[in-house]
Amino acid sequence: MNFVETVEVHEVALIAVATRETVPSPVTKQLSHFVRELSTLVKDLEDDIHWISFVRRCRRTLRDLITTPIAPNRSTLDVQGTTIVLEELLARCRGGYPAEMIEAAEYCILAIGELTIDASNPLGERTCEILETGNPKNSGVLVLTRHLDATKSWLANKSPKTRLFMTAEFPEMEKLESLVILGPSCWFPSFVLGAPRAESIAVVHFDWLRDHPLERNLLAGDHASVGIEVSNAFRADAVAPLDEEDEMDAELLLPKVDWDRLAKDSAGIGKVSGDAHQYIEARLYLLAGGFGVYLEAIGESSIDSVELEGGSEPRLRRKSTLHVSRGDYVVLRSFGGSGDYIVDIADVDLGRSASQLRSLQREWKSRLGEKVEDLGLGLVEYQLKRLGIVSPNVRYRLLRQSIKSQKSDDFRILMEYIGLGDRAEKFWAAMNEIHSAHIRAGHQARSLLEAAVLDADLTQLRQTGHINVSLSEIDVGALGVFRVEDGSPTTQIVEEEDVRKLIKLEDDLWQG
Repeated sequence: MNFVETVEVHEVALIAVATRETVPSPVTKQLSHFVRELSTLVKDLEDDIHWISFVRRCRRTLRDLITTPIAPNRSTLDVQGTTIVLEELLARCRGGYPAEMIEAAEYCILAIGELTIDASNPLGERTCEILETGNPKNSGVLVLTRHLDATKSWLANKSPKTRLFMTAEFPEMEKLESLVILGPSCWFPSFVLGAPRAESIAVVHFDWLRDHPLERNLLAGDHASVGIEVSNAFRADAVAPLDEEDEMDAELLLPKVDWDRLAKDSAGIGKVSGDAHQYIEARLYLLAGGFGVYLEAIGESSIDSVELEGGSEPRLRRKSTLHVSRGDYVVLRSFGGSGDYIVDIADVDLGRSASQLRSLQREWKSRLGEKVEDLGLGLVEYQLKRLGIVSPNVRYRLLRQSIKSQKSDDFRILMEYIGLGDRAEKFWAAMNEIHSAHIRAGHQARSLLEAAVLDADLTQLRQTGHINVSLSEIDVGALGVFRVEDGSPTTQIVEEEDVRKLIKLEDDLWQG
């Protein structure tokens, strides 16, 4: 945020007012009651995948209802499909669990069944009422929904001139007169109220949700709250507030990523390496759109990343895979291969010599891998240090993307150590040739990528977190830019073939 933007946000914050508009909804309240009851009964069954999956699917349904301003009986929400899934899960649990647990699950299914015939849309109606009090052209709706297209269609029909925003667009949002935030405020980043973009803000959610106040400091290090606080709106037709025991804590409905299950369901986990250079340490990342990807957890490994800052043009830069974090936009192959696409571009550049040069690269890596398998990684690194290599980084040297050492002396020592000393000069010359091709390929790819991203729909990228880009000048398969939503707290040992390959994740494991 530059100085001018900061001043404007500060000026808006001084006059902005935020109110909470709670909406009654008996059918969703009933479901929330049974889900809360079942959650209490199964809280000690953390390892029972059937019950955990049952509760996760119920909570996901509640989140869809909270975040999507359409009627529950619309096919978009797939309530009928959820009912089928829950009935199948419950069928596997009958006979072995307490009757009260089975009964609570049955009530959840009955409550979800009620949604299939519910054509009401109280959240949408209240949102429209609020928007009608101002100028639609200067109004916006901020959402977290998974069902963006359906929400766009609904808003285009109800209030055509009102803009729909996702959280990633908020920092670049222009000043508005009014803004509707759909869902409890605690589900949104602190800057939504800490750096408000509208003079009038309405937080709209069901009355059975218990919200929590957001941190309202405008900038890091501020001692005073500069943002705005949400106060309850007064309505003449308001019903009596619910008792606390009838409310569900909004934070309990936030999705928790099941990293262990995701790891087990994806490639290469838990295998014992019979060939050291085929397995590497990597971290699993959750990407927008329900995809995952493993990235190398090694210091010298890097990936192309798109920077979106303010109103400036997007920039492409190379970023260490160790420093990839939530909110980054990384470039990956959408399909048609895995690994770093720079290799393929470099091989085209190398022409007929590519096969021979890559063969030499595989040969010395294979020798090094055999050493590691025989002696262990720690001992190999210790011996190489004793021979004069300050930072052997053997784990990285075993990767296909690694080409050579920075210093020729280090490379010569390595070749002698693995029994290729008499051909060290030949290997060094070959690796230099590959390295130069990689540099040329990197410059070409990044130049084309920057141009392709500039021509892409950046609004779509911010809203959905994903766009496809085409590089017609070079054949590297389909590429995509993906927003990183989260990263596993731990690393895993995976096959090198599975690194940088998109994985379609099971919904319940990252939305549950």
